[in-house]
Amino acid sequence: MDVASQPNSKVLERRIAELQRENELLQNALTLRKLAIEAAEFGIWDYNPMTGATSFCPRWKSMLGFENDERPSTYVTIRELLHPEDDRQVSCVIDDFLKNPEELLSLKCRFRSKNGDWRWIQSKGKVSAKEADGNISRIVGVYFDITERQMLEIDLRTTRFSFDNASIGIYRIASDARIIEINRQAAMNLGYTIEEMRNMSLFDIDPNITSEEWKALWQALLRQGADSFERSHLRKDGTEMPVEITSQLLEYDGQQFAISFVMDISGRKAAETEKEKLQKQLLQSQKMESIGHLAGGIAHDFNNTLSVIVGNSELAMRNPTVDKVAQRHLEQILSAAFRSSELVKQLLAFARKQTIKPIVLDINDTISEMLNMLHRLIGENIELTWLPCKEACRVMLDPSQIDQILANLVVNAKDAIDGGGTITIETERVEVKGTYREQRLWLKPGNYIMLSVSDNGCGMDKETQQRIFDPFFSTKAVGRGTGLGLATVYGIVKQNNGFLSVYSEINHGTSFKIYIPATEMPLRAIESGSELEKPSNGGETVLVVEDDAGILEFVEAILGEFGYTVVTAKTPHQAINRALAMAPSIDLVLTDVVMPMMNGRELSKRLEEIIPGIKCLYMSGYTANVIAHHGVLDEGVNFISKPFAGNDLARKVRQALDA
Repeated sequence: MDVASQPNSKVLERRIAELQRENELLQNALTLRKLAIEAAEFGIWDYNPMTGATSFCPRWKSMLGFENDERPSTYVTIRELLHPEDDRQVSCVIDDFLKNPEELLSLKCRFRSKNGDWRWIQSKGKVSAKEADGNISRIVGVYFDITERQMLEIDLRTTRFSFDNASIGIYRIASDARIIEINRQAAMNLGYTIEEMRNMSLFDIDPNITSEEWKALWQALLRQGADSFERSHLRKDGTEMPVEITSQLLEYDGQQFAISFVMDISGRKAAETEKEKLQKQLLQSQKMESIGHLAGGIAHDFNNTLSVIVGNSELAMRNPTVDKVAQRHLEQILSAAFRSSELVKQLLAFARKQTIKPIVLDINDTISEMLNMLHRLIGENIELTWLPCKEACRVMLDPSQIDQILANLVVNAKDAIDGGGTITIETERVEVKGTYREQRLWLKPGNYIMLSVSDNGCGMDKETQQRIFDPFFSTKAVGRGTGLGLATVYGIVKQNNGFLSVYSEINHGTSFKIYIPATEMPLRAIESGSELEKPSNGGETVLVVEDDAGILEFVEAILGEFGYTVVTAKTPHQAINRALAMAPSIDLVLTDVVMPMMNGRELSKRLEEIIPGIKCLYMSGYTANVIAHHGVLDEGVNFISKPFAGNDLARKVRQALDA
């Protein structure tokens, strides 16, 4: 090798080394381009319109679900996968592009995937080489799978009419809480125009939401894709509207937003509130019913005990050998027994086991006759206002029960007023239907006479209102009340198939409203005087049936004093045997209502079979349903409540015999 050739050899080596470095840089660049293409999720195609030669990167086949060794790989096989509706459009776009190669080739069409689904592909290309004669020899471009975006566009277009005319509010909300778009219903719900709301954000219609809360809601939407919750939106007029919101996260043109369906749930919330109120009323009613059963049972036993006290006190007082000092003591015992009896009557009224005889009366007339007595109850410092209804206010009611209702309510109102004040009594005819009942679901449909007693006194808090009808509950000082006044009112109203409500605010007074079913039956005169007549003697035979020995002894002694022949029996079976032995000489049976093995009504029927025409007088601490329905006596039933005085018993016996 000569010396002259050595420099050329070194030059060649350097050139080879440079080419190797360039090749490495090119390979690195190609690798980076490949990674970039894969990361960008698009593919590259290369097409020669002169020869039809076509090449695609592997992503093309994967977009359509084909393997690398499967077709399509040529222009012809690709056109075979084109949607028939898009074929003509694609041909026209390509022809136009070849005529104007300086423009950008842009195609959007559908191709059938391996599993038969149609995929939307967007393709953009550009001329990269031409022949010397100007013919295009190479076009290169990129393609994207835009199926999801295209379907969303189609959904948005096809649902545009539904969006605008939907009966539910629909919002499109940006991540920063801006309102991008709303439908007509959403704007109507809040009292705005669509144009006004497009310049607003959620913070304008939901003043209770903070930036932190909105960020938390948006993050939850990002994590879950959908979310549902309740909020309160503010109408243009300042009123609140409870809403239920269901949101879904969507993305369009690279922007994330929420589609929110907003339903006005004012009606549902009102119904839920009313349902909760009714549930509380049901629980209160159940509680009162349970207490009523207990009170009725206690009253029955207590009245029997009081009957023995009253009876023996009277017998002792009738004894001529008792001196004046003992007489005074006995009078005190008798007075205390009858005061206790009044408390028991109040318990019975609450338990709806009080004995009543309803008649048709005009409640306005009855109240008018009570005004003088009510004025005396409240004193001079309190003004009593009476506002009667102009129409007739007829009800079927025991007159004494109106006295009890008004006396208790007026005394309560008086105690709630510190110093001077006003008590208002008002009546009104009410037809419960439509809107009136929607606001008072606890009322049954029908015609009622509403009696209200209102005061401007100290009022009550919600907790007190929950307990005011409980027996023995009182807010008064010890010794100022028994706690039975409002319980009595409650029992009377329920006993007469009525309803009552109370509204009260601290320092703004209280209003009680009582609804009694109205009647159109003619008025009946109120019987009077007969109970005050002096009892007369008789010579008839009376069969007395009582399982309490003390009461039996007292009744036997009293009736004996009035000239009756008395036959006693401690059990119903013993009474039947007495009747069988003495028939038909027994004129009247005086029987307890509640007894072991057989009640008083069953006994009277058995005795009627033995002695046809025998008269019957019932006595009891409370009236069981065998002779009365919720304390309302059946027609023609003779009854006397325990405890009773001797003269009262003698009068009742005489009336029963003479009936």
